[in-house]
Amino acid sequence: MAELELCSPRDDLHSQAQPQLWGKQIQGAPQCITLMAKCNLLLSKALMEGIEVSPNGPEHEPLLVLMGRFCRMGESTFRSTATRMKAVGRLTRDMWKPNGTLDSVTKHINMKPCRMRDLRLQSHMKSGLSKIGQSVSEISAVKDDFSEWTTTTNILLDCLRKKTYLMESREALLSPFEGSLETNVPRQASPVVLASIIVSAISESPLGSIVQLGSQWWVQSRIRRLEQQIGILNTVLGDSQWDLDKLQREIAKFMDFLISIQDIVATVQDGDDRVLIKDLTAEDIDDMNDDPQLKKDYLRDVSLMKERLTIASRATELYNELSDKLVLPAIDWVGRLSTLNLSDEAYGEMELEINAKRLELSEGAKQLIMMRVADIGIELKAQDPQANVTELAEDISEEFEESGNI
Repeated sequence: MAELELCSPRDDLHSQAQPQLWGKQIQGAPQCITLMAKCNLLLSKALMEGIEVSPNGPEHEPLLVLMGRFCRMGESTFRSTATRMKAVGRLTRDMWKPNGTLDSVTKHINMKPCRMRDLRLQSHMKSGLSKIGQSVSEISAVKDDFSEWTTTTNILLDCLRKKTYLMESREALLSPFEGSLETNVPRQASPVVLASIIVSAISESPLGSIVQLGSQWWVQSRIRRLEQQIGILNTVLGDSQWDLDKLQREIAKFMDFLISIQDIVATVQDGDDRVLIKDLTAEDIDDMNDDPQLKKDYLRDVSLMKERLTIASRATELYNELSDKLVLPAIDWVGRLSTLNLSDEAYGEMELEINAKRLELSEGAKQLIMMRVADIGIELKAQDPQANVTELAEDISEEFEESGNI
């Protein structure tokens, strides 16, 4: 039986998985919920109803439909994450807890040789291998769900950027014709429809032909009002881009946490054949019990495996607690929000409600993280709720500086 060695010392855990960052990474999860609500609110403005985008090639669909699909995907992702992470917490805890799988393995190795001992030992080892494999699969599935949601976020963000550019171009094209162009279009047409008609006419006809179209609706006030509406649209689209960009950052933070947990469990899985040995024979067990150094090495590897699984399990339990207390209730809260046909006053009130919820969730996450530091055994840092906007602005500023130096 070869000499056993499971993994590197504990310090290697900090360099590879960076668990000291888990606090801020987990804290990003509830913030995703309020950012989803903010995007929904921004795009609920009446002026947005006529906007269509092309997320998948030449075919168009309403922007509000794409936003609805994006939000439903986010809600579904967090709900499935809650289920899967609870499974990970249960499976990893079963491995390291007192009288759990690893304790049962070492207990049976120390028993007197007999066939029943060998059968039960193999059963515990198979159970341990299965639990580790299931944990890796569950975390991988969560990561895949968030990756898919990130892709949808990127598509939505790209559509908003293209639409903003298009609307800015239309506004620029309208300016030279202010006060001199008139056409017969419905009074209640959306600014997007109006802009499309006007720009189409400008693009396809010489100026003289456009003037000849008539003078009924091409009045100066109409053009000026249209420009103002396009300006408002650009502001809403810009704000939505800002929130989506921030949402991307929060998703990325949380995915870093998931990857860290996955790395720890995967490291355990890579070394499980040194502890959970499938083809361990009765002779191998007897040889190990007769060799003090070999026995010491094996027990050391068991201890290292247990330590890693303990940290992964407790970090997962921290997220599960945060999910039950903050994330899932926040998703239910978003589901109760009605953003249709809001008056300006109601819109302002809902904006204040969303901002208050953001601070509530961020502060709640911070307090929960600080309470659980001792349980996990790692000094976790949490982000100050009031510093979110400032830190984001600084991050973006740094990125612009770096891109300028390339």
